[in-house]
Formats: sequence, structure tokens, C-alpha cells
Amino acid sequence: MPDTPEKDPVTTPSLAALMVISSVLLMLTLVWALYNEFFGLRPWKSYQREFDRRYHSFLLKQIPQQRAAEKAILESAEYQQLDQQLNSLEAQVKDQSEEADKQIAVLDARFSALTETFTTARAYVATQVYQIEHTASDGQPSLQNRLAKYEAGPFELALPSLPDGRRVKGSYTFQQLQEEFNRVQLDKAKMLEEKSALLRPVSELRKKRDAYLTDHLNGLTAEQLRGLLKKVEDSPVEIRQINNPDAGVVDRCESCHAGILEPAVITAKDMGGKKVFVSHPDPAC
Repeated sequence: MPDTPEKDPVTTPSLAALMVISSVLLMLTLVWALYNEFFGLRPWKSYQREFDRRYHSFLLKQIPQQRAAEKAILESAEYQQLDQQLNSLEAQVKDQSEEADKQIAVLDARFSALTETFTTARAYVATQVYQIEHTASDGQPSLQNRLAKYEAGPFELALPSLPDGRRVKGSYTFQQLQEEFNRVQLDKAKMLEEKSALLRPVSELRKKRDAYLTDHLNGLTAEQLRGLLKKVEDSPVEIRQINNPDAGVVDRCESCHAGILEPAVITAKDMGGKKVFVSHPDPAC
């Protein structure tokens, strides 16, 4: 009988039990690693999700309250008086403002009609001047004569004219084109300045009227709150930080204290007792 080979310790015993145990341990390790990655090491993610949920509910409650408060202010005698004064002043300057807009539009059209012809001519003149300056003296007269002939034109253009913008045909030399190009810009700047002076009292009165609402309204307007609501709905869950490289400071407090710099005043009561979500006690800091 042949000798019986010794049992191979690698191939003879069954490794099924060890494989099962190893697989289970690997799966448990993977589950722990995923939990630690998404939750254990990232607590700010759950903070931000909870803040968004609570802040969203808070804003939904605040919008109708602020809308009612705004309505009361807008219907007050003081606001109505300011609003009537503003409407009256706007009506007084309306015709002058519209006329100024028409003249500015004509000047814009005239400037556009001038621009292509003048800029092309100016570029050609500049190249000729450069060529003359870099040509021997005996060759300069012919170049100067050619340049003078070109500058004499005529440049035929139909330009929109004040006051109605009707196009008027004309012949211009290069010098006249240049003067007209500069004149149109000056005339437009003058018209804009006159319009600004005309509307300045309207703008100041409008600011005064709007300031009355802001000064008498406790908190943000309903429109501003709706903007915050949209921001919360679109807000991503992410690291939020303030980086000041000059001072060597990186502040990531907002990643957890998500409401600390929100424009709306948030109290712990508003957030269901969660003090981590309240507004900064001193926003000016």
C-alpha cells in the first residue's frame, strides 16, 4: 500500500466559517464607516437640515403677520399723505422726464450712426500719421497730401437729429466728424444731468415714503420674508465658512449655527427651544 500523504493544513480543512465571519465583519465595518462619514463625523449636516425645516415653518408663520402689519402702515394717514405727495410730484415731472428720455434716445441713435464711420476714419488717419512720422522727409509731402485729401472728405451721413429724430443727410470733413462725435457725448451727458436734477426731488420723496414703512415696521417686509423662504428652499447642505486670509482666520461656525446671520430675528422659542439656531446677539460684530 502506498504511503498515505499527510493532511494539507491549507486545502484539507473547510474555510467556510472563517469566510462567513470575515464577510460579516467587513460588512459591519463598511456600515460603520458609512455612518461615521455621513453622520458621525458630519453633525453639521443634521443641524442644517433641522434648521431649514424649522426656519421654513417660522417664515411661513411670519409672512401673513408682516403682511397685515404692512397693510396697517400703508393705510395710515401719514403714509397716505406721503404717497399722495409723491404721486403728485411724479405727475408734475412726467412730461419733462418723457421728453428728456426721447431726446436721449435721439442722441443715442445719432451717436450709433456716427460711430462706425468716425472710428474707421480715425483708425485710418492714425495709421497715416504713423506712416508719415516714420517716412523720410522727401517722401512725407505726398503722404501728407493724401491724408489731407482724405480728411477733407466728404463723409456722407444721414444722422438722426433733435427734436424728433428725423434723419438729415449731410457732408462732413474728418474734423467735423470728430467734433460732432464729441458733441453728441457731451449733449447726452448734459441731458442725463438735467434729468437727474429733475427727478431728484421725486427720488428723495420716494426714499422718505419708503423709510416711513421701514421705520414703523417691526421686522422685515413680507416680500423680504418670501425671499428668505426661497433661499431656504434652495439652500444646499454644505460647509459654510468665513475665510479671512489676511488675519489668518477661518470661521465655520455657521455650518452648525445656521441662523446666526439671518436677516430675520430668530429666538429659541421660534426654533422650538433650539438655542443653536438663534440670531447673533450683536449682529454688528
